[in-house]
Amino acid sequence: MIKEANLFLKESTEYMLKAWLAINPYLLITWGFVSYILFPVDSYQTYAMIVLGVLTTDLLTKYYAISKTNGGLLNSIRIGKLTSQAMWIGTRKKLLSYLVIMVFVGLAYRFEQLSALALMIGNISYAIMFLREMQSIFENMVQAGHKDLSIWLVWTKRNRESLEKLAESAEEEDSQGNRLEQEKIN
Repeated sequence: MIKEANLFLKESTEYMLKAWLAINPYLLITWGFVSYILFPVDSYQTYAMIVLGVLTTDLLTKYYAISKTNGGLLNSIRIGKLTSQAMWIGTRKKLLSYLVIMVFVGLAYRFEQLSALALMIGNISYAIMFLREMQSIFENMVQAGHKDLSIWLVWTKRNRESLEKLAESAEEEDSQGNRLEQEKIN
């Protein structure tokens, strides 16, 4: 019995050591914390992946548009119109902005009193990010000479504006509700 317990302890220790070396637990803890903040609802993770995919497509279409308007990819690089530094600056700003929005949406959901409102605001926020990227893709394609896609620019702009108005009206209703509660308290 003691031999079996020692063998079990030894095997368990070896297994944990291998797991520690193979899978960095600090990375898992960090990802768990980030996931807890950014993705309080499973659907937010799907939305974030969709926005990331559309952002990648936006970058590819931007490369395409610059290449098309400057005589090809190699010529665009040669004349300095297509540089990774310039593309990275814009992409970094967009990624940071989207990350801040995702953090605020995730944290708002963690407030128990705001969860229903935060869910609606989160859905609207992800929809606006998606529509903004979609609009940027269409702008890139029109810039590259695909004029038949210009009608989509009107549609995406109109939908983004209507979603922004919906978000503003939801915020106004919430602030009016808070004022009424304050008046009742006073």
